[in-house]
Amino acid sequence: MPQYGWLLDPKRCVECRACEAACKQWNKVPFGVRLRQVRIYESSAGKVSALAGACNHCDNAWCMKACPVKAIWRNANGALSIDGGKCLGCRQCAAFCPYQAPQWNEDLKVMQKCDQCPDRVEAGQLPACAALCPTGALRFATWDDIKETGVARIDNVSNPAGTRPRIRFVVAGFPG
Repeated sequence: MPQYGWLLDPKRCVECRACEAACKQWNKVPFGVRLRQVRIYESSAGKVSALAGACNHCDNAWCMKACPVKAIWRNANGALSIDGGKCLGCRQCAAFCPYQAPQWNEDLKVMQKCDQCPDRVEAGQLPACAALCPTGALRFATWDDIKETGVARIDNVSNPAGTRPRIRFVVAGFPG
């Protein structure tokens, strides 16, 4: 079974937030619930640079290791999911994730995060966020196809050395 990852080109992101909206719609997040499994960040380092953020489905996932009840698990495609039936709401996963992927769902009283839309991927479709990105800034592909593309880290993003996230970044000089 192929493992998947993300390829992000921050220069192409126009901050339209289509990825956020697509994620919320596909995952049926109720109106008014402050839960964004995909988020757009804006750099404060002297220039505006949007950065789409979701779970990076790390090979060494600290969130999974921190969960005292093993509510976080990895599916056959390598995506991490949270079992809401097991989650105690202790928020340890959020405390240990350097990417702030697990988020508290106040309505359900559990943690939730991006799971790479396994229903869509199994049907041969892209995750909702990547499917609706109008500029191609956020791409989804097999990890073997993209793991050597671009760079592993850009400014203002946590150091990937410890978690080994499945995300790569397109920067000047590295074609996407």
